[in-house]
Amino acid sequence: MKRVILAAAAASLAAACSGGGETAMVKQCQQGGESAKVCGCMVSHMKKGMDADVFRVLTLQAEGKSEEAGKQADKLPVKKQMQLATAAVSAMQACIGK
Repeated sequence: MKRVILAAAAASLAAACSGGGETAMVKQCQQGGESAKVCGCMVSHMKKGMDADVFRVLTLQAEGKSEEAGKQADKLPVKKQMQLATAAVSAMQACIGK
């Protein structure tokens, strides 16, 4: 289940928005056709709105370190894992259309 949640969060971010850390997340988002402004807003929103360990999992995924991201996600309590599933949706609601 943990890997499904991680995959869903990564897929949501890539689909909505589709290198290291936050920069890699913004780059993936822009490759998906969103503006730098929207992508920056989404990454910033996620960073501010979630636990640092959860955000780290997302940055590892964006950097192409899926195996490490999965290992880190497996260590998270269920409540934090749910942040992975809802992060992109919340960021999209906050930033799309700005």
